[in-house]
Amino acid sequence: MKKTFYEKYALLILVIMTFTLPIMAVGVKRTLESVRNNIKEWLPEGTAESQLHNWFQQNFPNEQFILMSWEGCTLDDPRLDVMKHRLLPRRDEKGDVLVEDYNLRFFATYFSGADYAKELAEGSSISMPEAVDRLKGSLIGMDGEKTAAIMYLLPGSEGMNMKGAVGEIYRLARQEFVFDRTQLTPAQLKAVEAIQAAQPETPRPVEPKNFLERQIKIPVPAKPTETELRRESIAKEDLIVLPGFQPSELHMGGSPVDNVSIDVEGNRTLMRLAWLAAIVGFSIASLCLRSVRLVLIVFCAALFATGYSLAVVNFTGSSTDAIMLSMPPLVYVLTMSSAIHFINYYHDALEEEGGVRGAVERAVKHAFIPVIVSAVTTALGLFSLMTSNLGPIWNFGLYSGIGVIISVFIIFLYVPAVLQLFPSHRFADKMAKTEAKGEKVERKDVIGAQWQKLGHFIIYHPYLVMVVCSCILCLGFAGISRLIPSVKLMNFFKQDTTIIHDYTWLEENLGPLVPMEIVVRFDNERVKENFKGRTILIKDAVEAVQEKLVDHKIGTAEAGPVAPPRKFFFNKKKKESDGERHVGGVLSVEKLLPDPEGGSMAVRAGWNSQVVRNYGKLGEYAKYDLLAAERKHREAYEKGQKDSPSPTLKDMGITGPLADTLTAAGMTTLEELRAGIEKAKEDGTVSQEQFDETENLVYQWQVNHGDELFRITCRVKALTDVDYGLFVDDLRATIDPVIEKWLVDKGLEEPGEKPAVEAIYTGSVPLVYKTQHELMASLFESILLAFVTISVVMMIMLKNLLGGFCSMIPNIFPIAVVFGMMGWLGILCDLGAMMTASVALGIATDD
Repeated sequence: MKKTFYEKYALLILVIMTFTLPIMAVGVKRTLESVRNNIKEWLPEGTAESQLHNWFQQNFPNEQFILMSWEGCTLDDPRLDVMKHRLLPRRDEKGDVLVEDYNLRFFATYFSGADYAKELAEGSSISMPEAVDRLKGSLIGMDGEKTAAIMYLLPGSEGMNMKGAVGEIYRLARQEFVFDRTQLTPAQLKAVEAIQAAQPETPRPVEPKNFLERQIKIPVPAKPTETELRRESIAKEDLIVLPGFQPSELHMGGSPVDNVSIDVEGNRTLMRLAWLAAIVGFSIASLCLRSVRLVLIVFCAALFATGYSLAVVNFTGSSTDAIMLSMPPLVYVLTMSSAIHFINYYHDALEEEGGVRGAVERAVKHAFIPVIVSAVTTALGLFSLMTSNLGPIWNFGLYSGIGVIISVFIIFLYVPAVLQLFPSHRFADKMAKTEAKGEKVERKDVIGAQWQKLGHFIIYHPYLVMVVCSCILCLGFAGISRLIPSVKLMNFFKQDTTIIHDYTWLEENLGPLVPMEIVVRFDNERVKENFKGRTILIKDAVEAVQEKLVDHKIGTAEAGPVAPPRKFFFNKKKKESDGERHVGGVLSVEKLLPDPEGGSMAVRAGWNSQVVRNYGKLGEYAKYDLLAAERKHREAYEKGQKDSPSPTLKDMGITGPLADTLTAAGMTTLEELRAGIEKAKEDGTVSQEQFDETENLVYQWQVNHGDELFRITCRVKALTDVDYGLFVDDLRATIDPVIEKWLVDKGLEEPGEKPAVEAIYTGSVPLVYKTQHELMASLFESILLAFVTISVVMMIMLKNLLGGFCSMIPNIFPIAVVFGMMGWLGILCDLGAMMTASVALGIATDD
């Protein structure tokens, strides 16, 4: 007798799947290790907000930083200096990083509030108390005592997983702090004694290593630690030892901490969901199948599909994020549901024929259309999410859809193969005996009986059911119009998580943390006002914001290291080994800012009524730390001159023998100079004197013809639901009139190819605002696309246009109820909630 397909290939299918297990395991491991969460990467590069933010970062390089503080961290706390020594790489006499530290450290620079205050006082010829007063609300608390440390990561760390950096802080902070009493200043000694007095009498229990500490892969050298060496070198009577910090005692913030926290909480959530899905799925499968063998088959099928779906993410060169971590439980549940259905078809096949031979093939025949339609509609619902411009949603839709397709192959290959090799002999024998006696086969189905009763009620009361459901549907649609979108990272966390506690503490003790950047651009060709005259405008803009929008004092801080502007033209390379960067003339103008005034002020006129109604006074949810403006020149060729996009040597005033030398070397424009002058100097074609002269002339030409940029930074609280759109509008309404008045006073109000002076608004706030709008647009677009495509599939299946359309009404019902309820109750709609609409639409069609 001719063998059937599964009789021939069942064993081969299982062998192949077994051999692919190691490959799948490697892919899953790499996928879970590639978790990255960065809201700045969520919007595509083509959006205006992303392009503007990229432009801002090019002109004002904005390194990643981590803010760190603890209870009792004051300006005189010597532990700040110890942590600086521990976190920064050691250097030799030449200033180069020691070889043994090259791969062991993560940070380029480290500043405390005391460091900033000292630098501000020295650079501005003001007293230390005045410098501290000006820094209140940024790195120094409003009490003038509490402070923090800010650590900038090494260049090139953008986009990298920062678990190691955050974990390194925890690891080094655990070590004891050893001080020599004779080496401390009186203020530091007083601070240390206060810390000692506050220590509990009984030793604190040592907290176990947290998740981040366990991520550190740095080998600990088998030699005495720095703390042990210092203990030996200090006289016993002068020795002061303070305990290290437990993880719960440190408070950290900043984008690397945000992203790492999402990674950690995402992994924890994945583990919880995995266990929950496993337990619930196993229980339901046991209740439905009542066979350990069949339950294991279903369970393994779900695991196979989930594992392959995760591995595909890595094999296609992509990475995962917090949203993507919702995909494994989804694929697991969908596969388990389909596997249970298939086994039911298998038992139906055994019941019809009463024998195991050919039962698998008959089950495949019966299940093929239902499973395929179910998979297609679910995949269409998921693929509809790819209409979104938000990266996490697009990726989730793509890979979840792929996971559903993978589950189809598992259902029609793995499950039949296992059932072929391990058939249900007992069930088949029972069916055969029952059929031989001529008895009717009846299966007890308690749950089915209850559904049958509900069905009878609906049949006998159709109008009542229709009216009630229609009313609920209308209420749901009305609630959807009230949905509030949110993509703030803080909304991803529960209130009892570490990051929420840390941000609450930091904002209560130091100030707001979310930046809003305002860049004031001057066109040097049209604006002939000198630097001092321009800073008067910046001062007026800051004062206007302070007067109308701020209930907080202005703080100033140097935004970055000062580098000679001329370096910016030719040397674009960063010295990653020592953390240097060439940013081109960054200046602080703290001398020009108004002196802070005590007290706080309530918001007065001009507020949008919706803001007042929803959030109350501005001081309730946002404060602004207006930092000193930074000054920087841009390349003149960016202006886009019509005749010569890149200025010639003559345009830049380079003539005579110098021009002849550069022309002979093939450099006649600024573009060519930037590309080749460094190499020409190295090979001797251009002497050092000629190089310096060219640099000076190009710099002077750029100053006269390019743009001058001033930067103002506002900061908003991270833990409140600010309407960022209204916030930006209020800033525009405050700053733009100040600029317009200044232009009128200077006779520059006539429009040109571009404004003589303009304010450009960027930073995290506009990005979040744009992402929120994209979120709502994606919600409706994906639902509409899923509805249309699934309707077409149903019309084809039912061979009836009206019937296909009507079949979609029940599928919309759960979406309208859930999202309508969220709208009426004021529950924020985040990325995860948004995706469930299209997913639910696809799954609901299965029934």
